[in-house]
Amino acid sequence: MAEFEHVPDQVGAVILINGQVVGIERAPSCVYWKAVWPRLIRDCYGSLALQLINSQSQPLPPTTRVPLSTNISSLDELADALARAAAEERRRAVQGLGVLLHKSIRLQIDGNLDGLTLATLSENAFIGQVIRDLTRVVYVSLIASQTSRLRQRRASVASA
Repeated sequence: MAEFEHVPDQVGAVILINGQVVGIERAPSCVYWKAVWPRLIRDCYGSLALQLINSQSQPLPPTTRVPLSTNISSLDELADALARAAAEERRRAVQGLGVLLHKSIRLQIDGNLDGLTLATLSENAFIGQVIRDLTRVVYVSLIASQTSRLRQRRASVASA
């Protein structure tokens, strides 16, 4: 849990497991986010991560992880190596998000109540719900469908 503490003013997250997007969460406020995040990361997405680990004969580091050079001889070189690894890990995570950014998503409008619109997404890649007010998205909870997770797992095994 310590690795997944919320940051100030955070209202959402894109959750990746082994470099693959498995969830998108957006809360209506920081207070709401702070209350639900520990349960989401521990109970929902944590169980998916454990499934992946348990399905491997020898658990591997995430595909987004960048190993540090073993040729480091000073604290300055270590700091540089950590900065380069962090930048590359960020680039790999964003690359994983690229699939979502170019995907059109069709929402089924379920209804309107007091200026809020509830819509459901149920296509091959993601399932979940989105709530909008008149001007913005206030709540999102989308998870990768089981079909999508299986497809991603096969792709990562094939590339390994």
